[in-house]
Amino acid sequence: MKRLPLIYFVALAAAAMPAAAEIYKHVDKDGNVSFSDQPYRGGEWVPLDRTNTVSPPQRWQQQQRQRPDTRGTTWSIRILQPAPDSIIANGLAPTEIITRIDPAPGAQQRVRLLLDGVPVAESSNSSFTLDRIARGAHTLQAELRDGDTTVSSSDTVPIFVYWPGKRGG
Repeated sequence: MKRLPLIYFVALAAAAMPAAAEIYKHVDKDGNVSFSDQPYRGGEWVPLDRTNTVSPPQRWQQQQRQRPDTRGTTWSIRILQPAPDSIIANGLAPTEIITRIDPAPGAQQRVRLLLDGVPVAESSNSSFTLDRIARGAHTLQAELRDGDTTVSSSDTVPIFVYWPGKRGG
């Protein structure tokens, strides 16, 4: 009964060892059996069956991914927020810009946001947060880009930005 756990342990240990490992069995004068990876005087070599091996799966980044054919696709991009002629009451606070793209862009495509015709942000997301927009009149525009190519542009959205100030002084 005491040997059963030992047999399970040896079987598990043998299964976890590399195929080239060697196991030696030794029985002492009291009949106690021990196993080792080192030869022992009076011990005997235990032949092990070859263990099964499996190659690890390829990581998904390494798999061949075919780029979808977007030739002939007509993209539409527009700015949903802020609405045209919006007044941003506090240009010092973060301002969220939300765009919509139809059909949904591919993983390789990016959205670029322009403030007064100057690129200020680019992302694979369709929303942006701008901090500290200068006070005054501005225009926003979004572009859908595929590499270095602009595949669609939104209409220009005029906005007006205020900054908080002191009253009466």
